[in-house]
Amino acid sequence: MLESDIVQERISVEKARIEEGEETVRVQRAGEIRNTLQKELEDVEQKDTMVKFELFELKRVHEELVRSLDSMKKQNNQLVEPVLDRLKKEVRVSPFIYIQYI
Repeated sequence: MLESDIVQERISVEKARIEEGEETVRVQRAGEIRNTLQKELEDVEQKDTMVKFELFELKRVHEELVRSLDSMKKQNNQLVEPVLDRLKKEVRVSPFIYIQYI
């Protein structure tokens, strides 16, 4: 019976060694997966930061362009309105001028 116990113990030890080896492989694989996911997370965070910066810059440029457009419209109105007013007055007066020449 002693020999049988020794064989049984050897089987148990070998089984434990196999399970330990399998567990070691699983832990190593989990570590590799974790490292891969950590790298992906860092890449995504970096891209997120760049996209946020680009969005900030685009908003700034958009606001600058809107201010520039408003300024151009104001400047255009200041230049064009007096001429338009003068032309409108001339158009109102011009039919009478033509009538006088007829």
